[in-house]
Amino acid sequence: NVVFFDGKMGVDADGSPLSQKTPGVTDQPQTSFRYPSSGNPSVDSDKVPFIVIPGGGFAKALGVEFGDIAAVVYKDRIAYALVADQGPACKLGEGSMELHKELGHTVCIARDAANECTKLRNAGIERDVLYFIFLGSRSKIINGLNPGNINNRLSVEGAGLMSTINR
Repeated sequence: NVVFFDGKMGVDADGSPLSQKTPGVTDQPQTSFRYPSSGNPSVDSDKVPFIVIPGGGFAKALGVEFGDIAAVVYKDRIAYALVADQGPACKLGEGSMELHKELGHTVCIARDAANECTKLRNAGIERDVLYFIFLGSRSKIINGLNPGNINNRLSVEGAGLMSTINR
C-alpha cells in the first residue's frame, strides 16, 4: 500500500503568505488540500512539509488521496510530508518550501520581522529524491487536523508508517 517514485523536487510555494501577497510567485495562492476546520484554510508551504501530485488521473489511478502521508528521502535526510497539492498532469516531483528546508535545501532567502518568507530562490533539487506515499494514511491524521498539530502528527505517524517498510 505504498506508491514509490524517485525524481527531482521543484518548489511549490502555494498556500504561503508569500504566494498570497505576491502575484506571479506561484500559479495559485491556495493548496488543493484544506484543513477540516473553520474556513477550510490552505496548508502553508513555508510552515508545513508537503508534496504535490500530478493532476490528470494520477491520484485516482493509484489510490492516492489529499491528506495522505508521504516519506521523502534525500541524501541522508528523511522528512514526513502531507499530500497537499495538485499540479499539472505529467509533472511529478514538487515539494513545499518547508519540505525543501527539512531536506537540507533551503529555498527562502529573505524573511520579514514576522519570520515570513519574502524572497524565494526558485531552484529545486535536480534528482535523487525518493518519495513514498502511504495509501489510506489520511485516516490516521485527518480528525482534528489543524495548523498547530499537523507537523507533529506527520512526524509521529510518518515514522511509524516508514518503519513498516524498513522491516
